Amino acid sequence: MKYEQAAHSDLDAIKDLLASYGLPANDINVHFENFIVAKNLNNLIGVGGWEAYKEVALLRSFAVSTSHQGLGVAEKILKLVEEQVANSGVRDLYLETSA
Repeated sequence: MKYEQAAHSDLDAIKDLLASYGLPANDINVHFENFIVAKNLNNLIGVGGWEAYKEVALLRSFAVSTSHQGLGVAEKILKLVEEQVANSGVRDLYLETSA
């Protein structure tokens, strides 16, 4: 598996993966530079990102295809996102969930 910064060519696949879990994707263009993707044989199998608000950031849009769940994909994406956040000068990182 390969983990990398999301590219604009990944946008449709990201939106499809998020939609498959009922996650919003209509505004990811705004924070697109803060997304990491996981690929297997050049197929997008995972995504996660964050959005910054001054000194705080919000984790968002984490999803892994069902065929690759349980393999540590989300854990690796989270680690890479946390590294980006730490290097950005953001002080606090939050996760918003819904019931």
